[in-house]
Amino acid sequence: MARRGVAGAALLVLLAGCTAGPGSIALVPSSTPTVTDAAPAATDGVRLDCSVVVPAAGVAGVLGVPVEDLILGDPVQQTDGFAPSTALVGIAMASAALEASGQQSCRYVVPAGDDPGPSVVVTVLPDSGTYFTLTEPDSNDGHPMAPVELGDAAYYACRGGEWHGCRAQVLVGTTWLSITVAMQEPADDAFLAYAATMVDQVRHVTLPDPLVPPRAECPTLLSPHDLTAAGRLVGASGGDVTPVGSGNFRFQVPAYRAGLVDCSWASDQSAPWDVVRLTVLPAAGDAWRSMAFGALNSPIALQAVDLAREAGAAWPKAGVQAYSGCAESDCQVTLLAGGVWLTVTTTGPADLADATALAVRAYARYADAV
Repeated sequence: MARRGVAGAALLVLLAGCTAGPGSIALVPSSTPTVTDAAPAATDGVRLDCSVVVPAAGVAGVLGVPVEDLILGDPVQQTDGFAPSTALVGIAMASAALEASGQQSCRYVVPAGDDPGPSVVVTVLPDSGTYFTLTEPDSNDGHPMAPVELGDAAYYACRGGEWHGCRAQVLVGTTWLSITVAMQEPADDAFLAYAATMVDQVRHVTLPDPLVPPRAECPTLLSPHDLTAAGRLVGASGGDVTPVGSGNFRFQVPAYRAGLVDCSWASDQSAPWDVVRLTVLPAAGDAWRSMAFGALNSPIALQAVDLAREAGAAWPKAGVQAYSGCAESDCQVTLLAGGVWLTVTTTGPADLADATALAVRAYARYADAV
């Protein structure tokens, strides 16, 4: 049975780092050039220019390394050798949601062979004060975050053990600023001084506020009857994978803001591996068109299918595009209609006709709800 998320962590590494802006250095260069410092200056109303907003000199100073040792962005990561996974479509949808959320990140690393080297990651999420207040301080960190006088509200912690470094979560106006410095023997004073410079930088940057689409929640999209009749689940339970206010919701805030709906239901203890997973992302036409569905490292060989005349379908005038397939106990249907990307993945007794019926019903209800 294919397990969801097998390749997720490795692939998401490729999605992190800095989004290149005018005059900035690319996120993942084809080679690994060193970076040079740039004079700090504000960049208004454009994509975050990492080399300007997060100057290399400051990063080198807090890490205690020469500027020329830094690389802006992660070294190219290899994903060969990972087991095929049905989760790859969902990972791509989550990546597209992150891009649409307005969150932007800058990452500097010091290469250290196979081991993670020292690094600095600065992330900003505009217009997110409500979510900052809802989720901070992180009480599930294992090392309590302490309040500190930075920005309009802030919490920080430095720690050793399995992970060495410091991190701060700061509210600057309505922008959520996250700063992480990974290094051996972190010093609180040096970290807080560096964090203060980042607060000053972010105060002078105008970030574009993304549109926040309307949402439809999991119980609206698939009913208990759907999960029993078409999902073939027994005593189904579940819903939103990361509910608002849950311990891990802080990590999902950008995708949630972008309208990503991620639901999972499972049978009761008699068949706990029988699962229905539903993922929906609005305004996803560009992300859909960039997908090479036939080249995914998935046990399911997705094939183009015509769902135009499926029973109960309520497609828009522009129609629907779809791919589907099964492998052993997994089936998957992924479709685009009206700019909405929707994917249903089943594990267990549900067959392709069942997965298709779930996708058709979920889309119709989503369209009605939003």
